[in-house]
Amino acid sequence: MSLTIERFDEFFAALHGQDRVPYRWQRELLERLLSTGRWPQQLDIPTGGGKSTAIEIHVFANAVAQQRTEEGREDAPRVPRRLSMIVARRAVVDDHLTRASTLMEALDHAQGGILAEVRDLLVRRGYPTDIRNEEKRALRVHLLRGGSAAVTGDGSLGRRRDEWIHHPAAVQILCGTPDMIGSRLLHRGYGVTSRTQPRSAGLLGYDHVAVLDEAHLSRQLLDTFRRVSRMCGRWNPATAEVPALQVCAATATHVS
Repeated sequence: MSLTIERFDEFFAALHGQDRVPYRWQRELLERLLSTGRWPQQLDIPTGGGKSTAIEIHVFANAVAQQRTEEGREDAPRVPRRLSMIVARRAVVDDHLTRASTLMEALDHAQGGILAEVRDLLVRRGYPTDIRNEEKRALRVHLLRGGSAAVTGDGSLGRRRDEWIHHPAAVQILCGTPDMIGSRLLHRGYGVTSRTQPRSAGLLGYDHVAVLDEAHLSRQLLDTFRRVSRMCGRWNPATAEVPALQVCAATATHVS
């Protein structure tokens, strides 16, 4: 069975239980993303309204995008492969990490059904066929915040905080604080070597959507990300094929 946007409810129920259904705004966001390839600049969602579901929407949208590519739909817009969930509170960063890691594990261990379909599509999206199977992961999740040990691509504690840059085509979720992710976008990443800085900046500047949760707490970062996004889109002809950074302010408090 082909993976289509109409099966999002099935995907959501497989993750969260048969009695759980997405909110209307979550369905509309997915429809917008798959029809335009663009995230909205602003999500005015009240506290408790499910902003963190951006993680599931990102993953499902990439799986549907891969399905359309395999079906030869050249008119289908490209959606970003990388999503960063950014918030200025470490406890919320850890909540995002837990949610993303739970999704990653559900895909890894799926024995059938829609979760296995999504997993297989994401693996084909992220890796060429000549890569060894043990190196292929449907979804890669990484923690980027201070005061923590590095977290590897499988969500376990490890030594290499920036292991994510070695998988530029993989579907990824970065959970971090404004200083850790913002510094990397500006070639000034904390703990990042001078040789690695251009790689992390490039991967955050293209094929990436930054969702700023509680954006009213990080107005300077929001302004900086939007300026970088405009520069990337204006000056680089590669954006015809690889989309420039997208920025989405997710907050219950309106920000301009």
